[in-house]
Amino acid sequence: MNPRMLRTLAFIAAALFVVSSVSSAQTPNADVSFYVRVADVEAASFLTSVAVRRESNLVVGPALHGIRLNIDRSYSSTNELFEDIAKRVDGVVVQRGEVTVVKGKCIAGGGGSIEKDRGAQKVSLNFQHIEVPTLLAVLRDFLSNNFKGDSKVARAPTANLGVAVRDVPIASLLDAIAMASGSDLIRGSSGDIAVNARQPAGDCLPRASQFAARSNVQSFAPRLENTQPAGAPLRRVEKLEGYALQSLVARGFMDSPSGRTGFVESPDDLLFTVLKGNYVGRQFGRIDRISDEGIALREIVQDDHGVWRESENSLAFVPVKSTAER
Repeated sequence: MNPRMLRTLAFIAAALFVVSSVSSAQTPNADVSFYVRVADVEAASFLTSVAVRRESNLVVGPALHGIRLNIDRSYSSTNELFEDIAKRVDGVVVQRGEVTVVKGKCIAGGGGSIEKDRGAQKVSLNFQHIEVPTLLAVLRDFLSNNFKGDSKVARAPTANLGVAVRDVPIASLLDAIAMASGSDLIRGSSGDIAVNARQPAGDCLPRASQFAARSNVQSFAPRLENTQPAGAPLRRVEKLEGYALQSLVARGFMDSPSGRTGFVESPDDLLFTVLKGNYVGRQFGRIDRISDEGIALREIVQDDHGVWRESENSLAFVPVKSTAER
């Protein structure tokens, strides 16, 4: 993969981290109880979104990708949610130092080990779906760490990981990657670390969801910074303002003492967390309320005479079904 593409991937990771996270003053503690009601969410995307929101370091294995879930219950901790989802999809939760790994039982644990150097370089990443070789290439080329990835690994699109970590030593992240993907870690005589990322067995890859396929929707188109209503204060354009409102799907919400978080899925299969005050859609829609029924917006629309007028709109939550499908 060429350096330009890798820079693009790194930018996407940074962008997702900004969109999916909130200020530390608003982020719930991972040990505080919370309630979740979501419908037809993709397991890996949902897990990484929750990990970012609740400040947990997480790596999701390839067997969980493509599985869609319904959840309607309370949890006493973030780890309880991880355990519940793992149980639903025949997976397991493994703690590797400061990183939690959720993976399929059919993937053997990674072999080898590497030391946890407290002075080692740290990394913050957020990828909902990324192939192991690509992730290793990003770490190698942009963080200048002394490790290399095995270029012979199969690059099947289903062999993906989900990664949501903040300020984690690269050695710890590599250890979690190895555990999640069943890879081997080998330290060479020169001190470098080789990661032999094996392709998961065919029967360990995610199966197609039984939920109905989504209809064709409009794709992402970034909004220019200077296209806004006259007199509106300058602000940073948010990621979800690049999507037409009708192309977005409101999947549900998560309650905690610090407030309610909504989950919105984009047409390119990314799951975003939103709060009251965030902007959604191409009509400057500001979230006014996240209720049990959906997300209420106040949009500013320009009429045929060029006059900007405020109007109300909403995204209704998808109903929660009684079962989780694979």
